[in-house]
Amino acid sequence: MVAKGNQAVGDPLRLLRANSRHDAPRWIPLQPHDRETERLIEQLDLNSPKHREWRVLWIGTVDLAKKWDRTLYFKLVGFPKDLPSTDSDIDPPSNTRKEGLKHCWFARRQRGELPAEY
Repeated sequence: MVAKGNQAVGDPLRLLRANSRHDAPRWIPLQPHDRETERLIEQLDLNSPKHREWRVLWIGTVDLAKKWDRTLYFKLVGFPKDLPSTDSDIDPPSNTRKEGLKHCWFARRQRGELPAEY
């Protein structure tokens, strides 16, 4: 969970990727498969006409880049080259899950486990 204002919000990447239908037309509303995803869609207003139009635009842009410009495609869907380091000199006082540092994107890149795209 992450915070949006004073509300707890589920992890959009986990919830929306887990429940996405890749064959669904882009213009239809997101279809939640569980209450947690439904709540996220409502909280972030992801099915509003404005957000649906934005989604169609960007999915189309990424699709075109994948087909015609691989460099642009990986700039759009790849991880940045300058991921922040999580070594010991960065010690946020509120980090209560320090064991999670070994699973961060930076550490995964160092181990050669980071995919080319997310």
